[in-house]
Amino acid sequence: MAKTEVFLTIMLGFIWISLILMTLIIGVTDLIYKKRNFRIPSKILLILTLAFIISLPIRKNDWDTKRKKCEVLISHLENIRIKEGRYPPSIAKRLLKYDEIQYSIDSLGQSYILSYSIDGWHREQYSSKTKEWLGYE
Repeated sequence: MAKTEVFLTIMLGFIWISLILMTLIIGVTDLIYKKRNFRIPSKILLILTLAFIISLPIRKNDWDTKRKKCEVLISHLENIRIKEGRYPPSIAKRLLKYDEIQYSIDSLGQSYILSYSIDGWHREQYSSKTKEWLGYE
């Protein structure tokens, strides 16, 4: 993940936590002093939460698309191993459409790991040794 993505993700986290804390503080003071200042921050927090919930299916579709690309790539890599006796040292020369997928191979070319970023926070990995996916499901 690039430094700008990490920075943006951390900043969004701080903004989200700050809004939650601000809403809770205003809510508690409204309960104590019987005022109605709670409405605006609670509406902002509600809108942001709804936007996050609505965006989940869109992100899930993106995750499924990346997983399907990996499945196609895995079968292609297995075919290469059957023909050549080892996995290729790189996928960049052969398959340019897999640019968001990271590929690392062991020194003997007998196993590899595919990984991709799910949402900036989580990664999913496939190991050719275990033939299993690790990470977010």
